[in-house]
Amino acid sequence: MTKDTIINNFINEFCEKFNITLKEIRGKSRVSDINIRRKLLIYILRRVFQLTSKKVGLLVNRDHANVLHHTADFATLINIYDYHRELYEASLEFSVKYMHYISEIKSNKDSVKALLIEMLVGNDKKLTEQINNLIKQNG
Repeated sequence: MTKDTIINNFINEFCEKFNITLKEIRGKSRVSDINIRRKLLIYILRRVFQLTSKKVGLLVNRDHANVLHHTADFATLINIYDYHRELYEASLEFSVKYMHYISEIKSNKDSVKALLIEMLVGNDKKLTEQINNLIKQNG
């Protein structure tokens, strides 16, 4: 499973749990309930999943400046209103499993990177030895 697939699955579950459609998330409606849930999703994607504002914007059909505004706005709301904080905390409960999947992918990528680096360093030593042998033979 790729990170994009995991994020899309999270968004679908978010919509299901918060009784909102993806069309409403990506739409232009300014109805309070829709707007709050859209801001919450944007906040989670930015803060919890650490996606770029550009990536979040593509997912929710907003430009990056709008994403930054919604992120800051929701951060203020959860510090002031219990309702917004409770929504955020409820969303964190099921966000955890998606973060686990992403951390597994990152861990696997880090392992692969380490192996590649080890292989390259090993090959570099072999190449250096071969070059030195050629120099000795021709020198």
